[in-house]
Amino acid sequence: MNFSQRPPRTAWAIGARMPALIAVLVLLGTGGLSANPLNMASAEAAEEFRWGVAAYHNGLFNESILSFTRALSLVPDNVESRVWLGRAFLSSGFEAEAVSEFRTALELGGSREHLENVIEIIERRQSVTRDVVRPDRYVVTAEIEGVVNGEIRFRRPTAVRPRADGSFYVTSFTQQEILVISANGALIRTLRGGLVGFDQPFDILETPHGTFVSEFGADRVSRINDRGERIRSFGQSGIGAGQLLGPQFLAADDEGYLFVTDHGNRRVSKFSADGDFVLSFGRPRGSFAGFENPTGIVIHHGIVHVADSAHRAIFRFDRSGNYLGAIRDLGLSRPESLFRYDDDHLLISDSTSVVLLHVEEEIVSHPADFGGISGMRITSIAADANGNLIAADFDRNRVYLFADLSGVYAGLHVTVNRVFSQEFPDVFVEVSVQDRFGRPIVGLNASNFLLTERNRRVPAPTLSLAGYRNPRLEMSLLVDRSAPMAAHRDATAEAASELFRQVTANGRLRVVSADANPSVTAPAGTGTLATVQAARDGVYSRDWRFDAGVRLAAAELIPLQDRRAVVFVTQGDLPPDAFEEFGLVELAAFLRNNHVRFSVVTVRPGAIAEELSYLVEETGGTVSFVYGPQGVDPLVQRLRTAPSSRYILRYTSALDTDFGRAYLPLTVEAYLIRRSGRDESGFFGPLRF
Repeated sequence: MNFSQRPPRTAWAIGARMPALIAVLVLLGTGGLSANPLNMASAEAAEEFRWGVAAYHNGLFNESILSFTRALSLVPDNVESRVWLGRAFLSSGFEAEAVSEFRTALELGGSREHLENVIEIIERRQSVTRDVVRPDRYVVTAEIEGVVNGEIRFRRPTAVRPRADGSFYVTSFTQQEILVISANGALIRTLRGGLVGFDQPFDILETPHGTFVSEFGADRVSRINDRGERIRSFGQSGIGAGQLLGPQFLAADDEGYLFVTDHGNRRVSKFSADGDFVLSFGRPRGSFAGFENPTGIVIHHGIVHVADSAHRAIFRFDRSGNYLGAIRDLGLSRPESLFRYDDDHLLISDSTSVVLLHVEEEIVSHPADFGGISGMRITSIAADANGNLIAADFDRNRVYLFADLSGVYAGLHVTVNRVFSQEFPDVFVEVSVQDRFGRPIVGLNASNFLLTERNRRVPAPTLSLAGYRNPRLEMSLLVDRSAPMAAHRDATAEAASELFRQVTANGRLRVVSADANPSVTAPAGTGTLATVQAARDGVYSRDWRFDAGVRLAAAELIPLQDRRAVVFVTQGDLPPDAFEEFGLVELAAFLRNNHVRFSVVTVRPGAIAEELSYLVEETGGTVSFVYGPQGVDPLVQRLRTAPSSRYILRYTSALDTDFGRAYLPLTVEAYLIRRSGRDESGFFGPLRF
């Protein structure tokens, strides 16, 4: 299966469009299309519609817009053509035009529920700054019970920790196990610590340097593998340096150092990722009275925040243990875990409630509604990869899943990106699932989807690919060909060489030159030397085209199923006419709506143009300096691991294609606990003669 197989326009016109037109005329003559009069206009409109749908599913949005426009010029009141024209505009980044077409389709009698939902989502995203959305209220959408009909799943959960794939860990303190729970709330596997087993596991933390577990009963911290087997341990019972008495919560900084709250010793101990003791802090010193009962810990903007349930406060330290101050008078009763919610906020589990703390302003709110549940002790709170909250209830042996209240009502945003039917009756459907703000929903499997063809449920679709699990990367390296860049040829070559080395380890890279007439100068599959030379050499001048270059670089990626990224190598400035043909907002929408991340590699240190920063932020990209300490490594790693909303489903169709002439409607619905969403699409099978 390959989404990149495109029917060339000329080949289609000569080899397929004329037979299709003749077939439509035959049907018209025999009454096969009774809804249309017997005339050439209807036949041409039907044939243009077929081409438009095929072009859309192959990522040829300009071609599809032209075809749907021609079809509507012939039959102006056709709702299906109007809806598809809106879809093509939306995928091309022209969101205002898309909304206009959807509204016209509504006036013509189109599906009100579906079209109004699409319009609402587009307009909401246009009015909300990305990554600055914080729900006001969360409600319980599911409870996972630790004991069901006498069967023990877990007991005394002390911590919950989210994972990048939408699943999460639950530490079962008295059952001495760690559970991995899916985004659907189902048990994936149980980690038991190998032959020796865990001894009252309290917390678990995944870091780039490994996964660590604090074992309260054994006074140690263990590093484990994916199967839950212990690789090594450090710490031992005692009060000396590097010794522990009841280790509880864990945190790690960006250098890999591990911080552990030590309940019995009333301190925090710091270790290297290899388990070497570095230092401890928490004893009375200067204006700091010392810990009484240190609990949760988190590192936020480089500052170590430690909760103390006895002091009912949050204390702050630098990473060397120097006291920086405290956040008091928050109305806390028994603060335990701390979790970084976003750049400004921390989540605090506070006995019977959840507190959201604005760190800078020291203002709290209570976003989680437990619905009157009594007898709780919330020992841990976290936000998962899909923006939901997860809470561990130690006393009631439960884990609660919370969702944004408005999101429960608004549901999921499901989009059928394309349908590949060349292997009919086997059909592949690429779907994206996002929340109402456009953030990816990860962790879904085939059971989360319901597909219907002509109102008949498709049996047993399978999940062919989940984007969030796919590390393979397709990259377009876009090179700035402005006159000042001529002085940075060597830096450009360095960036191309490093990106090629990293990307082609599991992916492909092509070079696009943003000169006066942007073009692909090194297609995917070109060797290292030729790729680097294509990036370095070129025509540098004042007459270079940024907007057209970005469109071309992204268009090369759209038909492909793997992760997509445009990386712009530049000196950081843009000319006044950078968006002469395509506007900045439209360009961002084009990238975002086709799941292409835009990133920047600079050849000189310093700030980049605001427009470049906007594209990076809107698409979830990043910025790197080619000669920075880590070079382009973090950029590529981010592109390989960032959350992805794309899924590819496979099923066997039971419909009759009428030799490729029948339009086959398809509806895809996605469900995640109490949220759902749907999209309506359609396709044609291969033409048969």
